[in-house]
Amino acid sequence: MVVFYFAISNFLSHGKITVHMAKQEVLLSPTTFLDKSGPIKRWGFPLGLFVNVLKSLPKITNNDVKAETAWEIDRYWLQRRSPNALKTLTGLSKALKGASSVYPGLLTQGEVKLGKQQPSFLEAVTETISRLKFLSQFTVQLPHTVLSCISGGSMSYGRHYNVRGGLDSSDLDLILVYENGVEDNLRSNDILPNELGFDDKDRELLAARMSRYAELVRGGKAQVLSQKSYSKTAGFDVSMHLMSRQVFYESVIYGVVADLRSGNDADRRLLDYKPQPFKHRLMKQRDFNGDIHEFSADESSLNDGVTENEVISRIPAYAIQKGKFIPGMYHNLISPRFEFEPFSSPAVSCAVTLYWSLMHDLQADYRQHNPSASVIKSHIRYDILSPKLKAKYE
Repeated sequence: MVVFYFAISNFLSHGKITVHMAKQEVLLSPTTFLDKSGPIKRWGFPLGLFVNVLKSLPKITNNDVKAETAWEIDRYWLQRRSPNALKTLTGLSKALKGASSVYPGLLTQGEVKLGKQQPSFLEAVTETISRLKFLSQFTVQLPHTVLSCISGGSMSYGRHYNVRGGLDSSDLDLILVYENGVEDNLRSNDILPNELGFDDKDRELLAARMSRYAELVRGGKAQVLSQKSYSKTAGFDVSMHLMSRQVFYESVIYGVVADLRSGNDADRRLLDYKPQPFKHRLMKQRDFNGDIHEFSADESSLNDGVTENEVISRIPAYAIQKGKFIPGMYHNLISPRFEFEPFSSPAVSCAVTLYWSLMHDLQADYRQHNPSASVIKSHIRYDILSPKLKAKYE
């Protein structure tokens, strides 16, 4: 597939057309590997899913088997993404819970990696489905000014494999892309509805922060609003990052293309309006070789903020160092198997598609010098990614 990504990006941003060609197919689309072959047919009867998972249970403690089974379940979901498919997965989760008395390996916890206890297979499947159910309810009530809701984090790289529950449960990471210039029209009641277990205190805090955010945007002092809120009904935190369409465009694709074309080094930052400082201000991002590059999250306190701990953090949007492209925080957040939930403005989804095409080109270029270079190695959670995921994307 040929994508004129630079032409489209210039046209959408500035109304001008110049041409740059992307090679072959999109690299990291969540549906890249959804072919019609394999044990689960694209529109096959759900029984096939149950049979294949059942065959894996005697060896589920083997990490490769666990990864393969998680991939099959996720492939089933991505092929359908419907209420009926969600019911099927719910039934599968209940069946696995019942089978855990016969196959105790379903309850075996994984290793501790990156300071986190990796979940058992049953836990990962159950917690993933819980978040999918939440998203199916959350997105239908979003206002029309929100163009796209993108789920990332562990729900991008670790569905049915890395998603944790319990006291240290995985956040549900969301990017909400809203239409340019509507900051004053965003309402906390739409973002944190009472029906989904968000309380009045969080809603009031977000309302006050949205008002302050609109002022900061007008003054050129903020580009992203971040807030973490707990859903009592769902039982996990929802970490939301709100940004305008233009900010999303520039940080994901258009700014990247312009800087790569210039041939100069770059260190691009996003001004993130956060409720409190980062625990660790030194951020370690990776390039396509997996090499670590350190960035300091320069933070400034807001004396007139809504709460006493609020800061503006200059987080890495992306960087180019000696010709090496280093993805930023939000690139990692949506990589590699993000989902638009359940809708997306064509312009926003187009920008993400263009980004993957660009990454495909860059990976091909870097492999001329290092055959093992890959986009997936630039992920900050590379060390906990499933072996199946690594095998597919490397």
